[in-house]
Amino acid sequence: MGVFFVDEMLNFIANVSYDSVIYHDTSTEIGDFMVIAGNLFLKYLIIALVLGALGIVVRWLSGRRPT
Repeated sequence: MGVFFVDEMLNFIANVSYDSVIYHDTSTEIGDFMVIAGNLFLKYLIIALVLGALGIVVRWLSGRRPT
C-alpha cells in the first residue's frame, strides 16, 4: 500500500512538472497562487475572528464589561 502510494505520488509530480514544461501557462500558475493566498487569508481571518471573540468573552467573564 505504501509503495503504491509513493509510486502514484511520483507519477503525479512527474506529470505535473511535464505539463508545466510543455505549456508554460503563467495564467494558471498565477490563478493557483491567488487561490492558495485566498485560502490562507481566509484561514487566518477566521482564526483572528475566533481569537477576538474569545478575548471578548474572557473579558466579559472576568467582570470587565465592554463600554
